[in-house]
Amino acid sequence: MVFIISSAVIFSAKALFCFAIAFFHKKNIENAIAFSKIYMHKC
Repeated sequence: MVFIISSAVIFSAKALFCFAIAFFHKKNIENAIAFSKIYMHKC
């Protein structure tokens, strides 16, 4: 149970981090969403 919660938290943190990187690099929300979706498939 604890492992599932911690892994979910780590995953969501990774997703937010990927989104933040994409957003600051692209300066465009649509590109950031597309980039984060692509990156999350690689994670």
